[in-house]
Order: sequence, then structure tokens, then C-alpha cells
Amino acid sequence: DKRVRYAFCYLYDREKMNREMYYNEYSMMNSLYSGTVYENLNNNSFKYNPQKANELLKEAGYTSRNSDGWLVQEETNRVLSFEIAIQKTSAYMVTPVQQMLKEYGIDLQIKFMDFNSIIKNVNERNFKITSFGYSGLVFPNPETSMQSSLADKNNNNNIWGFKSERVDELLKEYDVAFDLSRRIEIIQEIDGIWAEVHPTAYGLGENNRKTMWWNKFGYPDWVHSRY
Repeated sequence: DKRVRYAFCYLYDREKMNREMYYNEYSMMNSLYSGTVYENLNNNSFKYNPQKANELLKEAGYTSRNSDGWLVQEETNRVLSFEIAIQKTSAYMVTPVQQMLKEYGIDLQIKFMDFNSIIKNVNERNFKITSFGYSGLVFPNPETSMQSSLADKNNNNNIWGFKSERVDELLKEYDVAFDLSRRIEIIQEIDGIWAEVHPTAYGLGENNRKTMWWNKFGYPDWVHSRY
């Protein structure tokens, strides 16, 4: 239910995490291509908004809480609960989100796994929600993660099972488009479609890499390029 995904994002207080945990060094991602010309600037920013989240959850049938304080769906009496498998080293990032959701009656269960087990389950689509960090490409190539033909197959980067006829059309055009301005337009439209469906809850991002090296032997002026 997209309303539940939207509600999750409205309760995911990234600004607070950035302020209290990360010294305000990050920026809010509202796009798969944040900070680049490919970003669709019309995307919903999903700033922290508990009131909007509660409205959406009620529309989705989660109108009351059980004796343990968890939201339950009126028709099925099912608790709004899901499990996320993470490595222990990621607990500091996920535990605050767990507490945010708990306040509003959503039960996020954390299960610790090694990365090999996590990626195996993700590749086999044996998960409800997962957390990953991705880096970007100089020239986007969304085909491997958005092509509808990959949505129901295991072991590929379309882990969210995303399907869109319009995106498929745009991907075909993108493959043969040589005009840079048109390529940018295509990716912006794809980004907008993706953001509306919202299979991902955007986190925090940065358009840089922090590096440190020991100047033992001497270095040229440029050690790393921008990319």
C-alpha cells in the first residue's frame, strides 16, 4: 500500500538525525540523483510530518491500536509490523528510526545478520524492507534497477520489483539518445515517476568523498578527480 510507504517517509525524521547524529554534514535526498542536473525538482521532499502520516495510515485502515500500543488494520486486525535485517555495525542508524516509528504505533523489528545472508535474502526477494547505501554514476544507467522485465526475477538490481510501462519506454529512448539535454529530461521524468511510486525511503546523502592520505612520497596537485 503506497499510503503506508508514504507514511513511513513522513515519520522518518532525517533532519533530526542529521542534526543530532551527523553534525549537519549531510543533505536530504529527495531523488535518486540528488544534487545533480538529473534530479526532478518536483519530487515530494517528505519532510517530517506526523499529522500527514497519521492521515495516510487511517486511510489505509490503521485506525486503532491494540493493548500493546501497535497500530492494527481494522479489516484484518493485523499489526503494522515489519522486520529489517541489518549488520550490527548499522544499528546506530536504524535504532533511531525504530524509536521514531514506535512512537506512532509501528513495530519495526531489527534482526542482526551478516552481510552475505542479507544480500542473499535481498537477491531472492526474501525481505520486506532493507537498507542500502548507493553511490552514483557520472552518467545514470537506471535500466538495471528499473526495467520491468527484471521485476520478477531474482539476482538483479531491481530488488524493489519496480514496473512501469512509461519508464520502459523512456529507457529505450535513453539508450539511443545522444543529445545531452534530452537525456537529462528523460532521467528527470523517470526520477519523478519513481518518486511518486516511492519504493524507497530516501535517506541522507553527500556529494563528496572524504579522503585522507599520508604525504610520504609526494603527490601531484590532483590525486583524485571529481568523480
